[in-house]
Amino acid sequence: MIDNVFSPKQREVLTAFVKDTPKKMVLDGAKRAGKTYVCLFCFIILVKSFKNKGVRFILGGNTYSSIRRNVLDDLEALIGRQIALSKDGSFELFGNRISVLEGSNKASYKKARGLKVGSL
Repeated sequence: MIDNVFSPKQREVLTAFVKDTPKKMVLDGAKRAGKTYVCLFCFIILVKSFKNKGVRFILGGNTYSSIRRNVLDDLEALIGRQIALSKDGSFELFGNRISVLEGSNKASYKKARGLKVGSL
């Protein structure tokens, strides 16, 4: 199945993610090459590996609308359900809390201050 869904480069990223468990990944390539898609798939694997542990993760971007358009819409398609953000800008996934943080201005750091998140 993996051969039909992912390109050779995407399979390379997935294999490295599962085998090497990197703390950071930097992907480059052309627009619409599938970088976000494979990163989201890796993110799902990571969050699911902590299933029902109550770990908090962060998804960040420039604005909420760009995060919705570039990340959350694709994530909804991958997990098969809609994502509704709570008042604090977070949602639940596999028994864990995902905080969505935007950084469009210099005061944005205040939203993340004091936030306890899981680290690898």
